[in-house]
Amino acid sequence: MSEKLTGDTVAAMAALAGQELQPSSAERIALAIGPALAGFAPTEGTLPFAAEPSGFVVAQRAVPS
Repeated sequence: MSEKLTGDTVAAMAALAGQELQPSSAERIALAIGPALAGFAPTEGTLPFAAEPSGFVVAQRAVPS
């Protein structure tokens, strides 16, 4: 995530998950976790496939064709 996390972004992500947030709550969340996410920016796009666990077992069990 190269851009700064904003309340609008947090509200949009919450809406995608079926949760509605008040604008003040979304802004508070953005201010709370934004700095932590910014710390991951240098590694963006460099983590190995195994760092994303949801598809790891499927990929591990796949038979090469």
